[in-house]
Amino acid sequence: MIWRAPLAFAADRVNRDHADRLVYAQFAGLSCRQLEADAEGCCTDLLLPSCFPEAISEMNAHRQAGRRLVLVSGGIEVVLAPLARALGADLLAQRLVTDGGRFTGAHLSYGVLDQGTPQMAQSARKAAALLRHAETVGLDLAQSYAYGDSVNDIGLLEAVGTPVAVNPDRALARIAAARQWEVRHWRMPRR
Repeated sequence: MIWRAPLAFAADRVNRDHADRLVYAQFAGLSCRQLEADAEGCCTDLLLPSCFPEAISEMNAHRQAGRRLVLVSGGIEVVLAPLARALGADLLAQRLVTDGGRFTGAHLSYGVLDQGTPQMAQSARKAAALLRHAETVGLDLAQSYAYGDSVNDIGLLEAVGTPVAVNPDRALARIAAARQWEVRHWRMPRR
């Protein structure tokens, strides 16, 4: 998979959905049990140590204020599930399709969305998944916060009362400035 990373990165610059499909296809044939076990190790060894300290602090403050945490990602549900559990967050992510205990390489766009949901851009799908989840669990999005770092997060940021751009890409930085959204710059922890 590593030698294909530059291809996925280049595809992401052109079309995020195409890049995602390239990544998801790499899981075809992998054992579900093995990937779940690998995801636990990845969470412990890579994901948790790579979390911005400011993000952890922010999540703790939201939790103490009685707010529900929801991690919305274009990433893969099975890989991110251990991280969501560790953070005490609900997870909305891409769900890989399985058959006979193995991944097929296909995916379902956010498990909370009906598969009859019309095709839409990544940003719109993230927002639609959040809206569906909010309806299901009773979240008031007008009283909610969202944090995003790319133009693919615009839909999420527009859906809530308090949008925050964190280390935004150029497109998101322009939009955040125009809309007077809060912008934060967080640093990676030292290892």
